[in-house]
Amino acid sequence: MEIEETASARIWLDEGDIVHYVSRGVASTAQSVDENMQHVRNLTDARRVPILFDARDWPRGDPSSWARFISTVESVCLAAAVLVNPTSEKALGRFPDLIDDLVVPFRVFEDEEEALAFLRRHQ
Repeated sequence: MEIEETASARIWLDEGDIVHYVSRGVASTAQSVDENMQHVRNLTDARRVPILFDARDWPRGDPSSWARFISTVESVCLAAAVLVNPTSEKALGRFPDLIDDLVVPFRVFEDEEEALAFLRRHQ
């Protein structure tokens, strides 16, 4: 398994064809979103796949990061599950609902197994 490391995330493709995108505790910017999404494209040969975003150690994103994320997530993602804790869930705000309504299935979970089960239904 190849793990891509950036300043803000660790990213890999598991044997089940799900991308794991784990925050390294750094606030997102438009540039970090671009960099990380390019790593996702590299790992998946530019295919759209389910993505597990582990945001338990994610402090927040600036407005430009959300705009960039929303404009690019559909190009790489079939469905997304976000792992949260109470702090990171608050930092997400209403964006999960907006993305789910407008772009791709996008759900928030506290349990990793439940998140992976959701993603497996979207392969």
